Amino acid sequence: MSTEAWRWGDLFELDVPLSAEVRDLGEMVELRFAEEPETPLLIATFSPLPTSGGPERAVQGALERFAMSRGFAQPPAVLDPLVNVDDRGVAMGRLAFVTDLAWEVLAIAWNQHLVVAFSAAARPDAGIFDRAEALIASLRPGEVIVSNEAPAEAPGDF
Repeated sequence: MSTEAWRWGDLFELDVPLSAEVRDLGEMVELRFAEEPETPLLIATFSPLPTSGGPERAVQGALERFAMSRGFAQPPAVLDPLVNVDDRGVAMGRLAFVTDLAWEVLAIAWNQHLVVAFSAAARPDAGIFDRAEALIASLRPGEVIVSNEAPAEAPGDF
């Protein structure tokens, strides 16, 4: 599938299929894939991070809040979204759940930036979810600052 790099300012870029329609809705971007034009993927950004605790906590919190805002009122232990943090400090997470629709929300955070992408479909196995995951996996942050948890430099004169 042919793609092109699509940029959200200096924050990040994504590999968007050439056949996808991209619309700027102001605070969100809507993508419609040619394979399922009736089912959009919506992407929003939040800067600075909406919670304290760094990127990992921001992703966890965004996924949980999104699910609860869509009527998935399970205890947090039931939600338990999978969140991974890479060696650059970029946190990524995914949560899928079913209410009146099947939902999937994906989040990625780094430095002071959070990106949330979500979609809904009639069936949990709808193709939009695979396309959304592939698209968000292609996200490249514009700038990543390595965490301060690196070992201290040896004292000395420089």
